[in-house]
This record gives sequence, structure tokens and C-alpha cells, in this order.
Amino acid sequence: LLSLSDLILYRGKRIPRYEFEALKKNIGRLAMIDSFFSTTFDKRVAHSFVDPDNPIQEGWIKVVFRLDIDVLD
Repeated sequence: LLSLSDLILYRGKRIPRYEFEALKKNIGRLAMIDSFFSTTFDKRVAHSFVDPDNPIQEGWIKVVFRLDIDVLD
């Protein structure tokens, strides 16, 4: 059984490099998401969304986010 205190989710996505650089400056801080945000428990599924064999536009980067969720009572 999964404990809520151990909740780890993944999300694979392509993002602009400038957005990636901004995110790196805020590791460990609060993140706000203003749209639907799909995630998975399976890291392999997240990696499939950033298909390494599929080329990417210049100025974009493929990332897999690991979200460590801290559930508070």
C-alpha cells in the first residue's frame, strides 16, 4: 500500500529552455501551476512523453519532472 507521505509522481514534457533555466533557480521552492497537470507514478511513462528518438525544436528542452509530494494533515 502506498503511503501518502511517500508520494512521488513524474511528468515528461518539452519546455522552452528559458523556462527550464527559471525553474532551476527555484528548485525546492513552491511551484504554481495554472492549468491541468497530468502525472504518473511510472517514470517510464513520463519518459515516453519526451521520446528521445524524436527531434526537438531549437530553443526547447526535454525534461522529466520528479514531484515529491508532501501531504499535510
